[in-house]
Amino acid sequence: MLILLPLIGWLLGIALYLLMAWSLYVMASKRNIEYAWLAFIPFANYYILGKLVGDVSVGTYPVPYIEYVLPAGALLCAIIPIIRWLIAIVFAVLLFFTLLKLFKMYSPGNEILYAVLSLIPIVLPILLFIIKDNTPTTA
Repeated sequence: MLILLPLIGWLLGIALYLLMAWSLYVMASKRNIEYAWLAFIPFANYYILGKLVGDVSVGTYPVPYIEYVLPAGALLCAIIPIIRWLIAIVFAVLLFFTLLKLFKMYSPGNEILYAVLSLIPIVLPILLFIIKDNTPTTA
């Protein structure tokens, strides 16, 4: 039985990743974003997320080129061990504000609840799947 737990974890992780990728792909396709298929590629899916939201601000500080900053941050978190924790904190803050804007665009009124719930990793793919067919508003 203990041998099955890692297998179940892997299968659940793959299923959630595919759910998130499919949701990002559908949203990007509806918005005619080039290379929507990148939603299925690890790290490149953050490019699609950045293209979906456009401009992001952390407080009053605008973050330019979020479609490049997010995948670079995710990649740096994965490969640089010495300052990984610092990069991970900055990446998490940027990702939170990006998701907040995405949820504001696709589910106005629920953006704060959804952004906070998305801090639970297993919940984010489900929330993206729920909003994927919504029509975005300008935020």
